[in-house]
Amino acid sequence: MEQLLTAYLYEHKNCPLPSMGSLQLEPGRATYLPGENRITAPVAFVSLSDKELPTHSLVDYIAVHKKITALEASAMLGIYCERLKEIPAQGESVLPGAGSFFVAEDGKLQFRSGDLPATYFPEVVAERMIHKDVAHNMLVGDTHTNTTAMTEKLQETTTKRSRWWIAAVVLFVVGIIGLIIFYSQHGLNTGNGNKVSPKSESKTYSQP
Repeated sequence: MEQLLTAYLYEHKNCPLPSMGSLQLEPGRATYLPGENRITAPVAFVSLSDKELPTHSLVDYIAVHKKITALEASAMLGIYCERLKEIPAQGESVLPGAGSFFVAEDGKLQFRSGDLPATYFPEVVAERMIHKDVAHNMLVGDTHTNTTAMTEKLQETTTKRSRWWIAAVVLFVVGIIGLIIFYSQHGLNTGNGNKVSPKSESKTYSQP
């Protein structure tokens, strides 16, 4: 009987207990280990809740596996719950693979979760995937942005730089053409264009 209750608990994440409440399989939280690129399984646990749940699904489950009628299965489940209520103050009733029922100091029935089977909660590989067409949030300095906005900004900056170089090259070529035209019209002499004729020296002696 106990094995069937544990199996039902793992399959349905809960197990109704008539006139007592229900067992709940709590998922816990997963842990991401970035250095190892993996996510550890959530540390799940079982708790006893006061929440009453319908029992017909569990009764059918017991009837199928025990090969008995639903009426007989319902009676077996009722007897099991009554036995739990009779646990003495220092005693406990084990639910294999899930934990154990016990009576707290206030006389209230409690459930102590055990180490749940790791096969139900396997670890998974966690490698970050970057999709080019999907925007991913990122922090640049103190500014929150995303990869799409940063890509557009970089493209805009690259375009402006490219235009600056084009303008510089155009100005350089225009300057060279201007110099060529100027020298072709005025020659290469950049000084005074008037010719200077040397003076003849005065005679400082008499000729016989």
